[in-house]
Amino acid sequence: MHRTLRIAGLSAPQGTHYWYGALGTWFWVDPHNEIVFVGMIQTRAPLGPDIIAATMNNVYGPTAGQKRANASSH
Repeated sequence: MHRTLRIAGLSAPQGTHYWYGALGTWFWVDPHNEIVFVGMIQTRAPLGPDIIAATMNNVYGPTAGQKRANASSH
């Protein structure tokens, strides 16, 4: 079992790095699992942490806190 980025609320392992770029670009690198993710959306709107969390959730699944929140909303 890997540690997650709990402080940021992200579901990637500890040691993962991420960055927001200009005009809808972002990336994250997970050296533990040898994953590099590059995302590009053509937009001038600012990207928030939701876009990084969404892409990490698609790869790793939701964090335990997100699972509890989803279960309580149903």
